[in-house]
Amino acid sequence: RGSVGEGGGAASACQGLNLPGDAGLGVGILEGKALCKDEEKITVGDYVEVEFRAYRYDTCEAFDLTAKDETFTFQLGKHEVVRGWEVGLLGSCSGQKRKLTVASDMGFGDETTTLNGGITEIPPFTTLVYEIKVVSVEKGELPTAHIEVDEEVEEALKREKKKKHNWKFNSPKTHKDRMRNLKMSNHAEARRGLKMERRRVEEVEKRRRRLQDEREG
Repeated sequence: RGSVGEGGGAASACQGLNLPGDAGLGVGILEGKALCKDEEKITVGDYVEVEFRAYRYDTCEAFDLTAKDETFTFQLGKHEVVRGWEVGLLGSCSGQKRKLTVASDMGFGDETTTLNGGITEIPPFTTLVYEIKVVSVEKGELPTAHIEVDEEVEEALKREKKKKHNWKFNSPKTHKDRMRNLKMSNHAEARRGLKMERRRVEEVEKRRRRLQDEREG
């Protein structure tokens, strides 16, 4: 459940473009506690019961959801869901609702995926968005399971501990940040090029003056 895409330019939700596949994971808290108690936090091996709805980032078209009065349960770390879920729900707790923006490297990847008995088809590199409410958590164990967690996610949770408002976190690898860094790099390169051009013009002017002085001398 989740995915992201290879879009060409700055990609905004519902505008027909996907984020790059390596854009990482966006996490936001929509409802519930800003920070869960340690004993309540979802960890690897826990059985997690959720309500969710899912839609595509590029078109905002809904493609999956839990029906009314129904829930979906999975064991975190057992790879029953995409990595975006397993990383994005770590540290959450019962009653909390999160919004996950999942890039394809943490979702369905570069393959076409069919859902709902083949009725729904998700193209390769599609960025997907999930709104997930944790209904209940039952502690469990998966001693051999390992989930690679981006340190930025945990750091963002810690930073926002004292804030009163809902927070949104995006990996520094997001397309927007990469484009900003590229723009800064391009500006620096342009400045260097301008300095070199000025030096070249100054050298040409110096040679012209020397030649003129020699002729007049």
